Amino acid sequence: MDKQTIADKIMETVVNGLAIMMMVAGIPYFLFILCQFLLW
Repeated sequence: MDKQTIADKIMETVVNGLAIMMMVAGIPYFLFILCQFLLW
């Protein structure tokens, strides 16, 4: 594999990892904000 292909693979993995982290961390965060808003 050439460097361009490797770079593409790494970027794809990083983006996918970030997306998963955002989804996993975003749901509890969203619920927390919602609770704060409702209890305010």
